[in-house]
Parts: sequence; C-alpha cells; structure tokens
Amino acid sequence: MKRLFFCLFVSFLALCSPAFTAQQPPVPAGLPQFPLPREFTPTPQDLAVSGGLLNAIRAKFECKKCNGQEPGGRVGATLLKLGTMGQAAIVTSYSPDHCDDNGSCAIWLFPPQGEPQPLDWGASYVVLTTSSKPVPDIAVRGMTGQRTEFVHLFSYLNGRYVATGCDALRDKNDMGDVVVSACR
Repeated sequence: MKRLFFCLFVSFLALCSPAFTAQQPPVPAGLPQFPLPREFTPTPQDLAVSGGLLNAIRAKFECKKCNGQEPGGRVGATLLKLGTMGQAAIVTSYSPDHCDDNGSCAIWLFPPQGEPQPLDWGASYVVLTTSSKPVPDIAVRGMTGQRTEFVHLFSYLNGRYVATGCDALRDKNDMGDVVVSACR
C-alpha cells in the first residue's frame, strides 16, 4: 500500500508539474513529528476566488488574470474555511521563480484580513479539522528530491500560521518501502 501511494504521488507530480528551475528552501530541522494525514488535496490549478481576496492575489503576484502567462506567472487559488478566522484562500504560484525541479511550488495563505503569509513549498495540502482548535492546522506535502517527501504541519499561533511539525518520508530502496522520520 505504501509503495502504491508513493508511486501514485510521484507519478502525479511528474505528469502534472512542468519542469522548474527555482531552488526549494531546505527542510527545517528540529520540528517534532505528528500523525500524518491520509489524504491531501493537490494545490489549486485554477483561480477560484473573487472579490477582495482576488484583488489581493492580483496585487501580490502582479497579474491581471493570473491563470494565463501574465507577469508573475500562473496562479491558482481556492477558498478554505479556517474556523473562527473565516474564509481564507490557499494560493499557489506556478511561476518558475516559485517552483522547483521536484514539482513543489510556493504555497501562500491569504487570510480574510491582514497580509498574505507564505506557508511552504509543496504540491498538496490538507486542512486538519479533527481537533477542537478554533483555527485548524494545515499540513503541506512536497518533494525535496532524492526520493524524499516532507509533510510540514502549520498551527495558528499569535495571529499567524507557524511550522510546528515535520515528517520526512524516504523511499529507502526504489521498491516503495517508505521510512517515516522527523525532518533532519
């Protein structure tokens, strides 16, 4: 099962992500592990927001349509319900400056009020609604190369999302045997 999941995820990235030249920032070390979510949502490909959030996205990425090859590259966005924070947008910029060769691209959170916040580089995410927190955690999953994936956990603390956990998934033998450990 692990092998199938890993192969499907790697295949998805290879088929759906064009080659990019940007460097991904290093995975932060020292964050604790956490229970891995089972399902992730691919980052948004289309711009599915309107109103003030759409204007904020256009201003941030200097684009008029955002789905075409406008200045700033292609941008995808979708709305999320983040508990007491309200509706926010998760945004991915697919410009060459915001993506790496492994299919991970910059993921941003645009809150209903305040400044947009970069979360991480990744190819998928999940809003974790299983806890009783007033604003749910967000997990971001991406590739770092060398047969390694990561999952970063972000928690809402002091008015912004901060990294609070990190798991590394390493394919140890090209046979789909995955080892899960804390990020180093």
